[in-house]
Amino acid sequence: MSKTESFKANLDNLLASIVTDIDKLKAFSKSWQAGGVGNLKSHRYSFNNQMLIFAQNETASLVAGFNAWKEFNRNVLKGGKAIFIAAPHIIKNELPDEDDEVLYRYIPVFDVSQTEGEELPEFGNPHLISGGTISFDDVVSKCPFKVEIDPNPYNVSNGIANLREECITLVKRGNPKAMTVTLFHEWAHIALNHLHRLRTSPAAQELEAEATSFLVSRYFGFDNDKAASYIGNWTKNNSDLIPHIDSKRVMQTAGSIVDCLLSH
Repeated sequence: MSKTESFKANLDNLLASIVTDIDKLKAFSKSWQAGGVGNLKSHRYSFNNQMLIFAQNETASLVAGFNAWKEFNRNVLKGGKAIFIAAPHIIKNELPDEDDEVLYRYIPVFDVSQTEGEELPEFGNPHLISGGTISFDDVVSKCPFKVEIDPNPYNVSNGIANLREECITLVKRGNPKAMTVTLFHEWAHIALNHLHRLRTSPAAQELEAEATSFLVSRYFGFDNDKAASYIGNWTKNNSDLIPHIDSKRVMQTAGSIVDCLLSH
């Protein structure tokens, strides 16, 4: 039996090991909420693959395939145990009225801790943020919501807001100015009341938060090229959602954040 076949045979037991253990469930949900395991292409794995990775290696932080690591001049250490994830394989159906068939195969990936080689570039494009007349520490001290720091440098998400608990987690970056504008973004998610505005799509919520962050960062003198690029690309590719953006709420929220930072 191959390694892949052995993994598939044991798949149910792997997932059951999380679902039936409350401590593992709590640990997984905390990891997932903080952004989960990243990959070298700077996007998140699906929920199912996040759970698969956690079931096989609870400490994994950044995983990729053997060849993907080589592209970053890193090599998988000998003896490293592969982590298997599900990869979709689409079979085109030539019949006009039939949908394509989607099959899944399990492919091996390896955590960064199983590799050696050159240092990896910092994630999140923090180099795109400069300037600013207010410090990260000042913003944290004046933010009305709890702010926590995730020390994992391989987290591809710069930050995340827990809307229900009104808590913000920021990923540690070498550029505190980048962390500051990320804090503006996550602060905006909570202040824009995205928890209860269920009719606003996730994509529209992201644009509202980024637009708010851009306005606040510009007020305090930050050059936020990242936000400008994000907003430009978003509006170009999602023009149908623009009518769903609450521009007035964005302006009011940006003003309230500025007032909060100036009033202390």
